[in-house]
Amino acid sequence: MEKRPYNISDAWCASFASWLWEKAGYKVNWTNKNYVPSIWSDAKRMGLAANAANAQPGDMIIFDWQGDGNPDHVGIVESVNGNSITTIEGNSSDAIRRNNYRVGTSSLVGVVKPPPAGTQAQNVAV
Repeated sequence: MEKRPYNISDAWCASFASWLWEKAGYKVNWTNKNYVPSIWSDAKRMGLAANAANAQPGDMIIFDWQGDGNPDHVGIVESVNGNSITTIEGNSSDAIRRNNYRVGTSSLVGVVKPPPAGTQAQNVAV
């Protein structure tokens, strides 16, 4: 893989999604922007987590491929059309890909909503 800002020499879906949000102007203080479980845990603490049925363009969407309760992939929602969610994902078969999922698919954990415009979401310990 050629050198990109999100190339961390490891699984890079979270790094890619975080980089896209940064480019879009979303300022979030993740504990680890390169690790999906950290992003999901932080999002829940910050009040940014929502059900995947509430997905909207620009949201991060969280996946649990193994179904073990530990999220392991993230993408960005590109569009929602009825029960179909189209995503842009980094590290999807080691590439940037557009994928489609049906709302209610068991691997969809939830979505992370962007922070309100002009604010910075802080990771506050509870």
